[in-house]
Amino acid sequence: MIKRISVLSLILSCSFFGQIFAQVTPSITILSPQSEDELVIGNQYDITWTSVGVENVMIQLDKEYSAQAWHLVYKLPASEGKFSFDVEDIFPEGYDYSISIWDSEDIKVKDQSEVFSIVRNGIGDWTEFKDKASGFKFSYPVDGLYKGPNISVYDCDKSSVINNCKTDLKKRIERNIEEINGVSYCLTTTSEGAAGTHYSTYKYVGAKNDQCVDIEMMTSASCGGLDGEENINKCFARERNLIKEITSTFVFEEPASTDPNPYSKLSREELIKLIMQILEALLQKGKTN
Repeated sequence: MIKRISVLSLILSCSFFGQIFAQVTPSITILSPQSEDELVIGNQYDITWTSVGVENVMIQLDKEYSAQAWHLVYKLPASEGKFSFDVEDIFPEGYDYSISIWDSEDIKVKDQSEVFSIVRNGIGDWTEFKDKASGFKFSYPVDGLYKGPNISVYDCDKSSVINNCKTDLKKRIERNIEEINGVSYCLTTTSEGAAGTHYSTYKYVGAKNDQCVDIEMMTSASCGGLDGEENINKCFARERNLIKEITSTFVFEEPASTDPNPYSKLSREELIKLIMQILEALLQKGKTN
């Protein structure tokens, strides 16, 4: 027997399912790029996402430190779930990029990717600082720090650098001694936060041959808006790893001698020995002639 469905029952069922669909919360979840990805200039990469209850999306590339932004697409069907992104020369190299995707009809529906890098040939542009007098040199990324590095070189007492390297609890200043490439550095770390952004200042003071170097660098990490302890830890770790990569290049080279007399630092015994060797060589030369 065929059951007849009344018009009223049909209307009620449609209303019921309509309420279910109406309760779906629109959302966007970015899948890639991910943290620590390096997008190389000149290549193409896929920006991917999933979405629920969204018809069209708008995609934007953001650069945190310089507050720059580029609209990549204004209206794209959300169901495609992918946008091919050409990394062009107009984008400066940097370690502070992210992708934002909005619902084209409702900007409150949004997701932001983890922070990633845009680099040239897989390696960002680094430059080198070198002080001829002390022989100190190190390298750092041109666009990787929020501020600095600020560098000064001066005469100092090596022992005072280490003896004064103590944490100041009252001022919330942390100091530790770090050994880097055979030289002891006093690391002073301070931090502050505002509007979800964490700022850390790293000040390294090292000494060799009565010459002190003072290097101060500031990083910025927007970790406050991230969900989950693991994501927040990754965010902070990225900044610490950058500092570690920079400090690994700290080197004191032996400065070239400027003394016009290369024998001036020889002891009396060494000088007499050298003279005897020269005389013996001259005598041997006279015998052969």
